This record gives sequence, structure tokens and C-alpha cells, in this order.
Amino acid sequence: ALGVVGYLQWRVLCKHEEWMQKHDANLEKLAQSARDNAEATRKSLENTMRADRARLIADVDPLPLPYSGGSLRVNCQITNLGKTLAWITAKATRKELLDNDESLPALEKLVWKENEVTRWPNKGVLFNINGAIISFLYLTNAEAAQVYQGAKTLWVYGFAEYWDTFGTAHGLRFCFRYVPQLGGTDPATCRFYVDGPTAYNQEIDIEKPSAETS
Repeated sequence: ALGVVGYLQWRVLCKHEEWMQKHDANLEKLAQSARDNAEATRKSLENTMRADRARLIADVDPLPLPYSGGSLRVNCQITNLGKTLAWITAKATRKELLDNDESLPALEKLVWKENEVTRWPNKGVLFNINGAIISFLYLTNAEAAQVYQGAKTLWVYGFAEYWDTFGTAHGLRFCFRYVPQLGGTDPATCRFYVDGPTAYNQEIDIEKPSAETS
């Protein structure tokens, strides 16, 4: 009789162990499912933030044609073409006339003077969707003549730093080269093209907006 009781107890314990194993397996499946759902939600949120965030783009207006002499103003604008607001904290734009066979300096050697950089403290200034900030650069009569005649190459480059509405800081670097198409009169071809070293044209995520100056 004791043997029978012992056997029955053993069977009960085996069944209990089997049930516990199945229960643990179900719990693990539930936990894994929760982890998978959390990861899918995170990726979906990241994709949404990436698609909907503010995105600043730079462009330079074509120079007037035909050129009739005199000094010129170069308009470089930064526009928020994203789907949400931005807060811009710093920007800078520079023109540079170089010999046609001369290259721009490496980005790590580029230093901005403090009076070249416009800063907005704290969170920055609100930048609406499709809003634009324009920087004005000026060419003297002699400089403009050199550009139109193809004697010098005109470069316009700069940067902008901003927060998006999701709290991520971004940096935009841009660089344009003016192509005069000697003898041409069509603004569609006589215009600024994205050019220069790769490092001059990129968008990066940064820990917080800050510009190095001297």
C-alpha cells in the first residue's frame, strides 16, 4: 500500500513539474512577446520622429543675369522643410573667392570668427515649418566682375544648429559653388551648385548645439 501511495505521489509531482515547465514556457513566450512589441514600438516611434522632424535645408539664389556691373548681394537662405517646428540656436554663412584651381581648406582647419556667427541663447528661436532665415553676403564691383568672367570661383558655405520638436539637436553644413557658364544668360544653368568637400555638405546629430569660433 505504501508503494502505491508513493507511486501516486511521484506521478502527481511529475505532473506538477510538467505543468510548471509549460507555465514557465508560456511566461517566457509572453515576456518575449512583450519585448518584441516594445522593440517594434520603439522602431516605429523612431521612424515617425525621423519622418516628421524638422529638417533645415540651405540654398543660394542665382545671381542676376545679365550682369551690368556694380556690386552684388548674394542671398543664402536656410529653410525648415520638415513637418514640425525647429528651434535654431546658431548659424553662419561665408563667401570666399578662390583661384579656379584652389581648394577650400579641410573642415577641421576651418575656424569661424565670433562676428560671423549669429547665436540665439537657451532653446533658440522658433523656426516655423517652411520658415526661412536669409543671410546677405556682398560682392564688390571687382569681385563680381571676377566671378562673372570666370577669373575666380565663388564659394558660399556655412552651418546651422538647431533643436527639433522631439528634443534632438542637429547640425547642418552646406557648401555651394557658383558656375557662371561663361557667355550664358540662362539662370537655370548659371547658378549655385552643391559642391566642395564632403565634410562641408552633411547633416549630423550633435549632443547639443554649439559652434566653435575664435
